Amino acid sequence: MKKIIFLFSLLIIGCSKDSDDISPNIINTISPEPFIIYPSSFQTHEFNRGYFSLHTTKLPDNGKLIVGVTYVDFNNDGYADIIGKDENNPTVVKLYTNDGNNNYTVSELITENKQNGMRRGMRKIITADINNDGKLDILTGLAPDVENDPKGLFILQNKGNIFYEHTILSGDDDWMHTISTADINNDGYVDVVPGGKNFVLMGNGDFTFEKKYLPNYIRRGTAITEELIDLNNDGYVDILIGHHLGMWDNWTDDEYKNSVTIHYGTGDENLFTRGYVLESNYYGTNITLDFSVIDFDGDGDYDVFVNSNFDYGSKYVIQYHENVGYMNFVNKSNDVFENECNLVINHYDIDWIKFIDMDGTGKKELMIEGANWDKTNAEYNEPKFNGFKLNSNNKFERVLLK
Repeated sequence: MKKIIFLFSLLIIGCSKDSDDISPNIINTISPEPFIIYPSSFQTHEFNRGYFSLHTTKLPDNGKLIVGVTYVDFNNDGYADIIGKDENNPTVVKLYTNDGNNNYTVSELITENKQNGMRRGMRKIITADINNDGKLDILTGLAPDVENDPKGLFILQNKGNIFYEHTILSGDDDWMHTISTADINNDGYVDVVPGGKNFVLMGNGDFTFEKKYLPNYIRRGTAITEELIDLNNDGYVDILIGHHLGMWDNWTDDEYKNSVTIHYGTGDENLFTRGYVLESNYYGTNITLDFSVIDFDGDGDYDVFVNSNFDYGSKYVIQYHENVGYMNFVNKSNDVFENECNLVINHYDIDWIKFIDMDGTGKKELMIEGANWDKTNAEYNEPKFNGFKLNSNNKFERVLLK
């Protein structure tokens, strides 16, 4: 969870749903843009230029950061830096500081009250200014693979050159795959949505929070990703939830495929409405991993792209849901992807999706973040594509961007 000037381009060839054999367009990196802190963590990380990929960002230690990547102007110089867990060392979180020319200096983040490195098991890393001091703090969710390792939600308070760790949730049942922040009740303080819980944490502006329990109609126990953004522009943030629907739960085919719900902000004590379901075009899309939000059709409202997986397999699909007004969305994936190239087979670890203008043409490409896994040889390979670019028909085709 991104900066490039395209020096040359090659012919883009359309893709089919069963093959990754394409001749991609290859593009090089562009200069950064000023980093903006938006009202929600999702907007801050979604709308800034930062982009990490093993194939587009050259990190000095060849860092492999697949889980928990985030982008933040850590030193307030206007350029997006990279923060992420080192997959080769589960207790190390690295900061890659960008000098503005796509050169990165690597360092490890440390805390003043915890001497043995960071906590293992981080699933998501985001940033927010919790205490309104102008410094972005770091929030981490823990869902460790080792049963006895700590679980929960932790905030690293940014004190300039060191962090202080605040424990927010740490119970045995506090598996935290996802976190999102925004000012839900418009009181000027950052609130936190901890993944999968039946409550939200209403901030007091001092790293303390009050639990606010949600109505029973807001089903979050299956949440694997959640984001906050005001989709309908009414002044209240809405929540996008990507669910992990288990095969053992006796879903109907329609229920099982529809793993995305939207709950609109109400501004009252309920906080959010009943869920609005985004309809999938594919059966079996029971796990939604990420969203990207953009006014794709240029009509002044937010549309939603969704990245879903089929039963944790090597099959992914990215779908486009057009905002048609009155808080309604229509799946128009077939209208925007050429030859069903949004259905990706035999690709492993498409974790996140993000729109970014990689070639500086004014039109954003839809980038994927993750690694291509060759199951036969059990090794990571260079992908044959890592994004989608609009062609002359104004449809997306697969491209390789470098």
